[in-house]
Amino acid sequence: MRSNESINVKGVQRLNRLCVVNLIRKNGSAVRSDIGKYSGLSPAAISGIVSYLMNIGLVVESGVENVERTGRKGVILRFCSSRYTILTAGCDNDELLRVSLTDLSGEVIAQKECRIAGMDGESITAQLCANAEALLRLPEAQRVIAIGLSVSGMVLDHGENVLSAAVPWNLPAIRSRLKKLRDVPVLVSNSTFTKANWLCRGSMNEEKGLSVFVDLSGGIGAAVLQDGARLSAVAGEIGQTIVAKGDPEDGEKRGWLETMCSPKRLLRLYHARSGKTVSDMASFSALLAQGDSAASEALEECAEYLGCGLANLVALFDPQKMMINAFDYADCPQMVARALEVMRSRLYRGIGKNLHVEVLCFRDRDFVSAMAQELCDSLFSEQLPVDVFALMDEIAQ
Repeated sequence: MRSNESINVKGVQRLNRLCVVNLIRKNGSAVRSDIGKYSGLSPAAISGIVSYLMNIGLVVESGVENVERTGRKGVILRFCSSRYTILTAGCDNDELLRVSLTDLSGEVIAQKECRIAGMDGESITAQLCANAEALLRLPEAQRVIAIGLSVSGMVLDHGENVLSAAVPWNLPAIRSRLKKLRDVPVLVSNSTFTKANWLCRGSMNEEKGLSVFVDLSGGIGAAVLQDGARLSAVAGEIGQTIVAKGDPEDGEKRGWLETMCSPKRLLRLYHARSGKTVSDMASFSALLAQGDSAASEALEECAEYLGCGLANLVALFDPQKMMINAFDYADCPQMVARALEVMRSRLYRGIGKNLHVEVLCFRDRDFVSAMAQELCDSLFSEQLPVDVFALMDEIAQ
């Protein structure tokens, strides 16, 4: 009985610590009275938890609150992101693999990059783990408390496996090798979800209702958010929905939405119609601006597919807002503009009437910060099977 009671006490203690640290971390700062107001914890419990968090270096005191009231002003508590470090590995556009050692805010301490386009699964695994091993030798890496991997593809079995049409990830091998390098949690996420979570901390988190994030980067992914929080039940692999018979040249990707409107197919269609070869989207965009008829025809066909895909998302979820990361078409804005026109024309009357659309291009430098934020969200989650405070206790000793 005492053993069970001890486990329960430790479990409650962990949950209370997570509650307090997340109130401070997600709001930037907090005073003890606000923590009590939102957590329901007693002043004595808050005092003990804050003392513990300060002892392990996760929270620091930073002046007093600036309020116009009589009496004692509260001491401001801030989350200290520099005390511990994390290792993240991500491939945003299926070409460049970036492994980074950062603090908990995503501030880069050291970084290694390599191009993985055309590599097989074993080569990718070897390159990723070699870069991770090099970074883990640095002095700052002695404070690493987790490793995060953000990949394009459908993450299955609670992060144990991934299905990706673009990159042959061997997740079990990667996880096994990384665990041998450092025995800390290794957490895996879908790169579209990583970016959506980052964006919802910005412009999305102010808005109530349903939002859709569409990721046109190395394929097509989607995330659905309710009041700024991602709905985990939505898999997000809209790019692999079947929209046509497709071209035999596309192999197993035949008829997929992301194949039928990809930059590669757009340039291939132009070559078929004109007999001319264009190597990049910027040159294709210039042809459109010059009124090239073959380029216009190719654009129209691909934009029709993309527009229908976007219309399907709106018809399914009826969101108030849609954010589109147009990375693959950054040098050819006409593609997304035309696809949005198709989307509007294809929607049944009344659906999407109040939809607000924002087109952006997710910056590479933001992806590292996005991975760090998502990894910290997982580390300080009640669902994490590992006690993150036990890891920090070992380092703090």
